[in-house]
Amino acid sequence: MIKLAKEVILVVDDDDAIRLACIAALKTEGYVVTSASSGEVALELLKKFKYDLVLTDYSMGEVSGLDLLKISKAMNPSCHVILMTAFASQNLAKEVLRGHEGTSFLCKPINVANLRETVKNCLARGVTKKHLEDTKNLMGEMKSDKNTINSNH
Repeated sequence: MIKLAKEVILVVDDDDAIRLACIAALKTEGYVVTSASSGEVALELLKKFKYDLVLTDYSMGEVSGLDLLKISKAMNPSCHVILMTAFASQNLAKEVLRGHEGTSFLCKPINVANLRETVKNCLARGVTKKHLEDTKNLMGEMKSDKNTINSNH
């Protein structure tokens, strides 16, 4: 999989107007944005590229947003997924969010300011989590090095 230098977002929606509005809103924030008009096209992109975040409609054709959530998390556990839906309910949110860390919801119609803030927060959580993991790994290496030094004396 190819990973680009900037934060890369995949926008998936079968509604052209919503997809294009999301792309425009995110590009103005400096994100690298690619898009797909269906879940099937999104699957092909997920196989080729590594995304930091997938913003997807919940209800689409054969491959739903929930399918994309599960597949993108299986391929890249650090990928955040934001599901957009016009039919939000507490039961749906509980069902989707259970067991899917790094997942958020946005209700349609999409508020651009809310979209930008949600994306920013999701990506910031990912950076923080990655920093913590790197710090733990470094501490483990330092401890291992210390044990090696001590065992040589």
